[in-house]
Amino acid sequence: MIFLYMCSQKYNFGASLANAFGVDLFARTGQQLLDDAPSSVKSHELWERSIAFIEQELLPEMVNDRCFCEPSSREFVEFDSATIRLDELSRSSEIYRVNIVVRFSGEPSSFPLLVKLLPEDGAEHKSPTAFDAYQNEEMFYSKMTRSYGTDLAPKCYLSDLGRYGRPVIVLEDLEEAGYAQVDGELDEDHLKLCVQVLAKFHARGLRLRATEPQIFREFEAKLLEISLTDEAMSHYEKRSTRSANRRKEKKNTIETVIVEDAWLVDLGDNFIKRVNF
Repeated sequence: MIFLYMCSQKYNFGASLANAFGVDLFARTGQQLLDDAPSSVKSHELWERSIAFIEQELLPEMVNDRCFCEPSSREFVEFDSATIRLDELSRSSEIYRVNIVVRFSGEPSSFPLLVKLLPEDGAEHKSPTAFDAYQNEEMFYSKMTRSYGTDLAPKCYLSDLGRYGRPVIVLEDLEEAGYAQVDGELDEDHLKLCVQVLAKFHARGLRLRATEPQIFREFEAKLLEISLTDEAMSHYEKRSTRSANRRKEKKNTIETVIVEDAWLVDLGDNFIKRVNF
């Protein structure tokens, strides 16, 4: 889940999958798993359409909207090229690792990105709660970071529910800065670090409630409750390409709760109750 990345990636709240499986591994594991299951939309067709959307529509529009420019920049910008590969496919999201080259007044600069898309309508593996969770995450990046600060989050280039044709979140890919995904148990130092970051996040929420109660109540009212039931976790494990290569047995530990979905945003007491801190 989202909080593993906070502790193992220098408090980068909400970032995802910094050392994820590549397409080749996906072809040997996750693709086989998904192909074996009945689906109204074949998985490979789904992510091929998504890759085309990212390359042909999303990225050029982001460049045109100056999403990669500094606020005071007046340079001429143009989309040059992009490499895109599927990183994670689950019931709640499609995640792609992207490297885009943007020209600023003719000079090329590259940006490593993680692009998260909501599965298309009609995809059999789409979770019924996927959009609710997506709305929470979109609101966190587009609104809540203004009050909670950006030091707990990766850089967000875009967080939008429909203006670009599909719900999309585009984050800085921290793998390029040397960070790594941990697919295993957390040691004591990392568990302590996780708790420290959770404490920092919730302390800011308490401060916001005390100093700006109207804003806090607005966030509280708009955040949708997403239940992390055993059934929901089971469905995720069956459909996630990352989980396809993990052990099958359940673990009622912090590691299970933290690792399984690096994109899930459950901002509040539900997560604390689940982990039983």
